[in-house]
Amino acid sequence: MSRRTRDGVDWQRLLRYYVHCLGAQAESGMLPDRDSDRGSAYFLLGQGPETIQSGLGSGLPAPGGLPKAKSTGAKVDEAGLQEYWYGYPAVTLPERGGNGGRRAAVRIAPLLIQPMELAPDENGRDQLRPSGVPSLHSGVLTELLEDEEAAELLGRWQPTWQEGNATQMVKAVRELLTRLELPELEPLDLSALSERSVMDSLRPGAHNAAVLLAPSGLERTATEGLVENLLQMSTRAAQIPGTALDSLLTGGDDSEPGGRNAPVVVSPGPCNESQAQVITSAMTRPLTVSTGPPGTGKSEVVAAMVATAVAAGQSVLVASTNNEAVNVVAERCDAISPGLLMRTGNSEVLEAEAAKLERLLAQPVEGPARGAATVAGDLRNRHARAAAHEAEAARLIGEEARLLELLRERARRADELQLPLDLLELAWSGSGTAALADWEERARRTAVARWYSFGRWRRGRALSAFVASVGQSGEGSWPTWATERPAPPELLLGLAEVAAVEGTLRSLVPGHLALDEEALKQARLESRADLSEVSGELARAVSAEAMARGRSLMAQRLQALRRRSGFWKSQRNLMAHLKGWAISRHSVRRLELTPELFDLVVIDEASQCSIPAVLPLLFRAKRALIIGDPMQLGHIPGITAQQERQARVRAGLSAAQLEAHRLTYHVYSLYHAAAQHGEGALLLDEHYRCHPAIADVVNGYCYAGQLQVLTDVRKQVQALDPVGSSDPAPALGWVEVPDGASALGARGRSWRNPAKAARVRETVDELLARLPEDATVGVVTPFRAQKEALARVWADDDRVRVGTVHAFQGGQRDVMVLSPATPLPVRRTGWRVRSTC
Repeated sequence: MSRRTRDGVDWQRLLRYYVHCLGAQAESGMLPDRDSDRGSAYFLLGQGPETIQSGLGSGLPAPGGLPKAKSTGAKVDEAGLQEYWYGYPAVTLPERGGNGGRRAAVRIAPLLIQPMELAPDENGRDQLRPSGVPSLHSGVLTELLEDEEAAELLGRWQPTWQEGNATQMVKAVRELLTRLELPELEPLDLSALSERSVMDSLRPGAHNAAVLLAPSGLERTATEGLVENLLQMSTRAAQIPGTALDSLLTGGDDSEPGGRNAPVVVSPGPCNESQAQVITSAMTRPLTVSTGPPGTGKSEVVAAMVATAVAAGQSVLVASTNNEAVNVVAERCDAISPGLLMRTGNSEVLEAEAAKLERLLAQPVEGPARGAATVAGDLRNRHARAAAHEAEAARLIGEEARLLELLRERARRADELQLPLDLLELAWSGSGTAALADWEERARRTAVARWYSFGRWRRGRALSAFVASVGQSGEGSWPTWATERPAPPELLLGLAEVAAVEGTLRSLVPGHLALDEEALKQARLESRADLSEVSGELARAVSAEAMARGRSLMAQRLQALRRRSGFWKSQRNLMAHLKGWAISRHSVRRLELTPELFDLVVIDEASQCSIPAVLPLLFRAKRALIIGDPMQLGHIPGITAQQERQARVRAGLSAAQLEAHRLTYHVYSLYHAAAQHGEGALLLDEHYRCHPAIADVVNGYCYAGQLQVLTDVRKQVQALDPVGSSDPAPALGWVEVPDGASALGARGRSWRNPAKAARVRETVDELLARLPEDATVGVVTPFRAQKEALARVWADDDRVRVGTVHAFQGGQRDVMVLSPATPLPVRRTGWRVRSTC
C-alpha cells in the first residue's frame, strides 16, 4: 500500500475535498444571509421596473452604503478588490438543520446573475452598468440539484429572450423555476418589482425582486489562487512523501528532538527553556506543534527560529493567515538585521520589498567585525558554559528537593517513634556522621540477634548507647521506651531507619550551604545575556555575508519587482543567499509550487488557519513548525454542515476518515490537525505580559495552571480606579451600568448599548487624563455595532484603540476596557484597569 493511502486518506481525494469546500465558501459571498447581510453583502432592489437583464435600461444608480474598492492614488490595490453582481429574480433558500427542521438562517441570491461595473456618470454620481450577459447562479443550482444535473444545466443554458422583450424573459425564468421545482412565491412582473414577500419568507422560492450582490474580490482572488495550488498538488501526489505536508497525516519522526545533530539555538533576545525546546524540535523533527498562549513570546520564538535556521544555512518561510502576525515577525527580524528576513506578498507588500532592496543596495558593503564561522564557534562555547550553569542549577534544585523530602521523612519517622527531633539532632552531634552510621549498623545487627547470641542484652546496650549519645541535655525529654527493658527489635529497627535519614541529612547539608547560590544566579544571568549578544552578532554576520555574496541577485529581484514579472525565478535565485522569507497565506501564488522549496515553514496563529489554506505551504517545505492556541479564537469556516457533507461525498471520503485525522474542514483548524500526533503540543509556559491578577484567571480557566506568570509589575503603568476610590486600585474589576437597554445596530446587524458606551467614554477619558502621556488604552467589545459607536469617539487619538474581539486578538495595551454591550450574568463592584491579553 502506498504511503499516501496507508493511513486511510488518499491525498488526491483529500485535496479535492478541500477544493469543493473552498468553492462552497467562495460562493457564500454570492449566497449571503438574508437577514444579517442586507445593506452590506447584498442590496435588495424592490421598486420600479427591472431594466438590466430585460434590456430596458443601460444601468442603475448605486444604492447608498455600497462598498467600494479601496485605492492608493490612482491605483486600486489588491486589498481593495470589490465585485458587483446583479440578478433577477430573488430566490430565498432556507437552510436545513441536521434534524431535518428549518433553521433560522435564510440565504438569498438571484437566479440569473451578471457582473456589473461601478463608475461615475456625467454628473459624477455612482452608476452601475452591466459588463457581461446573464448566466445562472451556480450556487443556487448546486443547492437545488445534484452535482451532475447542475453541471449539465450550467453548461448548456443560454438567455433566449430578445433585448427589451420582458414577456420572453419571464417565460424563460418560469421554465427554469419549473426545472428546479422552485415555487413562484410572488407573481413575476418586470414592470413593477416588489420586496413584499422577500424578507418574511421561510420557504424556498422566487420573488419579484432584483438583488445586487457585493462580495469582496480579495477573498475570491485568494481562494482562486489556493484552489489552483490544491488542484495542481492533487495531480502531483507522488511528490508529497518527504514534505511537511506528509507529516500532517503521519506525524513524522516521534523520536526525541535534539538527537540528530541539533544546531545551536540562535536567539538574539531572551530565550527560556520551553522556547529553546520548540526551536530545537523544529530544527530536527518533520513536524513540531507548539501551544503559544498570549504573552508567552510567540513572536520572539519565531524570530529566533528564523535566526537559527538561517545561521544553520537552511531556508525558512514564515507564514500566517494574519497579516499583522507576519508583519510583527518581519519587524523583529529587521531590528536584528535587515537581510535576515524578506517580506513578500501582495502588490502593496511587493512595493515595500522593492523599497527595502533599494535601501540595502544603496548602503555600502561592510563586512562584520568577526566572520560568521568565528562567531558561531564562540556561540557554541558559550552555549556549553551556559548548559553547565543550568546543569549546576538543576543539580542544586534537585538537591533542595531531596533535602526537603528527607526532612519530611525524618519528621514522619520521628513522630512514629514519639522521638523529639531536637534529641535526634543531638545524637552523636560532636562525633560527626561516622558515629551515627556505626550505631545504625549496630542497631540493625542487634535487632535480628537471637537469644543464643545474647540478643536481649545487646539490644538493651544499643538502646542505652543511643540515649547516652545525646548527653545530659536530653534528660527528662525521652519517651518511656528509652528506659524500658527488654528493648523490642522493632524499636531498634525504627531507630536505625531514622538514624539513616539523619545521617544522610548531615552529609548533604554542609555542602549545600557552602554553595554560593547568588554567584550561580549571577553566572546564569550573565550567560543568558552573553548568548543573546553573541546570537545577535551571529545573525548580523550571517546576514551581512549573505547580502555581500548575493548583491547581484538582489538587484535582479528588484528588477523583477519593478517589471512585475519573473517573481518565482528571482526569488528562487535569491534564496541561495537570503534564506529567510515571510508571506501571508493570501499570497500563496507568489511562491513557486515546488516540493521542499524551503527547509522549514513556520505557521503562526495556526488556530486561526483553515487546513487547506496552509497545505500548499506545507508542500513547499521539508519540516514544519505549527504555532497556535486552541483557547483563542478559531478560524471561521464559512460553509454549512450540508455544504461540507456535499464536498465530502463528491470527493469520495467518509466522515470517519476525516475525523480520525482531525481534517474536517468546518470543524478543525490546522492546529488541531497537527496537534493530534504524538504526545501533543509543546507549551510555551512562561507568561510575561499580564498583571498576575488577570493572568491567573486565564491560566486556571484555560491552561490548567501550567503557565508560570513572570510579569514584572514594576514595569507596568500604575493601576488606577477611575470610577471609585479603592486604595490600592485593583488590577481587575467591574463596574455596573444598571440603566440602558441593548439594541440592534444599523441595518439590524450586531448589538450596541448607548448607556454602556457613554460609561466607557467617561472611564477612558478619565484614564487618559490621569495616566502617563505615553500610556495606551484599548477598548474591546464582542459586537461590531458597539465598536463602531465607540471608535468614532477617539478616531484621532492614537493612544486609544477600539476593536472587536477578533480584531484585537494578539494586540496589547497598558489598560484594557471591556464593553460587553449586552447584559452579563455577573454582579461586581469596583473596576478593572489593567490587562494586555
